[in-house]
Amino acid sequence: MNAEQKMIVENFKKNFENVSKIAIYGTGINAEAVLKSCSEFDIVGVMDASKSGETFCGFRVMSEDEARANGVKCIVIVARPAVHKIIYRRICNFVNSCGIEVYDVYGKQVEICDNIVDNPYYHINCEELMSEMEKYDIISFDIFDTLLTRKAFEPEDVLRLLGEEISGDRINVAKELMSSNPTLDEIYKEIGVRNNLDENSIKELKQKEIEIELKVLSARGKMVECLEHAINIGKKVILVSDMYYSHDEIVMFLDKFGISGYEKIYVSNEYGITKEDGLWEIVRKDYHGRSMLHIGDNENGDYNKPREVGIAAYKIMSPMKMLEISTHRNILSFVDGLYTRFLAGMIAEKLFNDPFSLYESGGKVKIMDEKTFSYVYMAPIFTSFGIWLIKELKGKDGLFLFALRDGFIIRKIYRLLASYFCISDLPKDEYLLISRRAALDALAGMQEGGDNYKNYMAYFDSLGVKRYDDIYMFDFMSKGTCQYALENMTARKIKGIYFQKSDAANQLQNCMEYQAFYKESSALEADKYVFAMCDFLECILSNENPSLLKIDGEGQPVYNKEIRSDEQISLMLTIHSSILSFVAEFADIVCDFNPGYLGKSMVEFVDELMRCTDVENADIHIDELKRFVLDMNENQIKNTGYDLFSGGKRSDT
Repeated sequence: MNAEQKMIVENFKKNFENVSKIAIYGTGINAEAVLKSCSEFDIVGVMDASKSGETFCGFRVMSEDEARANGVKCIVIVARPAVHKIIYRRICNFVNSCGIEVYDVYGKQVEICDNIVDNPYYHINCEELMSEMEKYDIISFDIFDTLLTRKAFEPEDVLRLLGEEISGDRINVAKELMSSNPTLDEIYKEIGVRNNLDENSIKELKQKEIEIELKVLSARGKMVECLEHAINIGKKVILVSDMYYSHDEIVMFLDKFGISGYEKIYVSNEYGITKEDGLWEIVRKDYHGRSMLHIGDNENGDYNKPREVGIAAYKIMSPMKMLEISTHRNILSFVDGLYTRFLAGMIAEKLFNDPFSLYESGGKVKIMDEKTFSYVYMAPIFTSFGIWLIKELKGKDGLFLFALRDGFIIRKIYRLLASYFCISDLPKDEYLLISRRAALDALAGMQEGGDNYKNYMAYFDSLGVKRYDDIYMFDFMSKGTCQYALENMTARKIKGIYFQKSDAANQLQNCMEYQAFYKESSALEADKYVFAMCDFLECILSNENPSLLKIDGEGQPVYNKEIRSDEQISLMLTIHSSILSFVAEFADIVCDFNPGYLGKSMVEFVDELMRCTDVENADIHIDELKRFVLDMNENQIKNTGYDLFSGGKRSDT
């Protein structure tokens, strides 16, 4: 037994010595270790929804009916912690009906919690607002976070993209001049004085801020619909904003998104007074005797203050505020550094651009199409990893090999980020045709000089590896089998680059040189959700070809039989396209590469984002995702989506 199996067995013995009628849930190597080492325990059988009726370690793999008939009183899940709740959902109806308790090997009871909560905001909808607008003569809209929103954690993040030398001054000057409601011109004039800048430099800085703002802004489609509805039913529409941008600059932002038809814009800096300090009195006076409704996101400026002067108010939430009251709110605990601030902002804008998207949801996010799914969950994960890759390899020479199939989309992300960030001092990169089976078969033939070995080495040499002193190789989640095989076949050190690298039973594989985005060396080391998502993610990290069987005598790849349908491959490529669009959008906003932007919690942010896909946190209604399959070998396939996105329903495959 390896160290991990010994730990599992020791914990099982400590926690279940006096427990009767136990069923072990799981058919992996750790479950095997428990069954073989604990024969004195009252274990009546094994359970695994995908293998009912088979035999495992001398035990029948029981169905739920058989477990009931055998009087099972306790189920111990012997699997990685990340999938405990997924397994529990498969069997929860059964165990609840039979009064069976479910534990992990550490003696902790496994259960699922209801993440649904209540908030008054969950009970408003667009139809209600449109009906309310019909009662008034004048309809007023706030602009920022109501009609327009930013793809950022907070507005000041836009200023942080100006560069370290100027962003601090820009933020401080705005705060110092706040009482006078300055315009953007006045803010930059003061910055120029403090930094002894000429007029052209001041104009360039101001223009840079506007250009960044244009990149991060988006229109809130439902709110624009509400504005257009008000105009269509004959209402006069005005816009009221506390903002340092001038009237003309705001019109430019609105024009970009085709927002028009309003009668007038009230901007605080033009009147020298904010909504909270008296701007509403001016608006009320201008429309004296006419009924008014204001719609905005700020509790005081957009809701309380207009009501004080006789203007009705309807509060909607900004995307970031909606994220805070949603089941995805925990990702905000890991926002640390500018990269995650914009990732969170882009996620919030995508999920909650519609201010009514949480209607009757209990806070649970609903995802109805693969492009939104890819944008919200997949793209930030692989964008973060791509940034980490660049950080690890920047300034290094050598050859970087992206193992196919896992490296197909990762290489595209890596190259796209390097292009946007204008980074050229990276190793040369190539695709590497490889699979565990092909690598091990080639290694097995090395002593005898077999064809698999000779053919693979001829192919490997054709990549020009001999020209490079340093060779790096990317693999996704692995114990390092391919790296180990290549090192032995080539008698060269290869530096592994992994999304996650697990410890292997072969200690030589654990001594290889490597770096990993995830530091956990075992699925049992920590409750990381990546270990629940790994099979599904491998379906995403693929290409149009099946897994590699071998390299033939002509140096051409020979593939295993394709088990994926054309629809599944098409869906995978659609997801790739969405991911690359996100990467380009993100990199265009952030503009440059700065290792300091990574913060300390990017891995935790990514893992919490993956956890958000759990059925407790999201309703993901995309049937195609549930049918994704992973080819294990030529005789086995694994459906990767049903348990993740269907609340534990069994796979049909």
